[in-house]
Amino acid sequence: MKDVLISALSENQEVRVYAIRSTDLVEEARNIHHLSPIGAAALGRALTASLIMGSLLKDEGSTLTLQFRGDGPLRSIVVISSPLGECRGYVGNPDVVLLEATPTGHLPVGKALGKGSLTVVKDLHMKEPYVSTTQLVSGEIAEDLTYYFASSEQTPSSVGLGVYFGKDLKVEAAGGFLLQLLPGASEKTIATLEENLRKIVNVTDILRKNDDPKAFFDACFGPLPYTVLQEKEVCYRCNCSKQKMERALLSLGEKGLQELIDDPKETTVHCEFCQKDYRFSQKRLLELQESLRKNKND
Repeated sequence: MKDVLISALSENQEVRVYAIRSTDLVEEARNIHHLSPIGAAALGRALTASLIMGSLLKDEGSTLTLQFRGDGPLRSIVVISSPLGECRGYVGNPDVVLLEATPTGHLPVGKALGKGSLTVVKDLHMKEPYVSTTQLVSGEIAEDLTYYFASSEQTPSSVGLGVYFGKDLKVEAAGGFLLQLLPGASEKTIATLEENLRKIVNVTDILRKNDDPKAFFDACFGPLPYTVLQEKEVCYRCNCSKQKMERALLSLGEKGLQELIDDPKETTVHCEFCQKDYRFSQKRLLELQESLRKNKND
């Protein structure tokens, strides 16, 4: 099955659930960044969550950025997604190795990330982006995002995320869900959901038993009837290009470009999201510098 994000609404319109299979894209990210298992688990959870949250944005040109900063050996996680179902990201230290498991048998992502903060940036093509920063509750990603929804968006939510590795350390299953209560939810519905969520011990077990993310709906809704609203494919995709890197160089200004021109070494701009290098000759740097001067004089 392909990676896909699906949304559903309970028939009583009191709860919505987003479910996602992200196995292939997380494996692709692991390969691109040559990640250790703990690094792949951390980035995989964050990428999965960003796709769900990015789908909540209305404008297709909008972007969502999640920045996790911690004092642990992983240091940071940065992911970006869009309503189109595309995501990209990287971790501060891809080589972290922590072998001990948590009491539930998971890789200790929280220990790897440590104490710190989560910053959510929504670029909605307005004058200023929406920026909200909350503390990391555990560093385990799902719990931190659950806290973010409650404190910053005042939306009672539950986030479940997981990445499972096979014996060859390849990603065998990855995915998760976002459950949100809607205004006016009854106490009966809330009690049913709480009971359902208590039964979800391991998120990836659900996908390993059934590769279809709709299995998350059965786990979350339980006996509540629901209707599937939308389904779309999701992927890992970096949108970098030589033109974008040139714009980044132009932002250095004439003085900054001159410093690069004076350096006998070839200028290389590295993309953290796809690990691609863009090389620029001194001749091209001179052309960029001249374009700045021309625009200044026009």
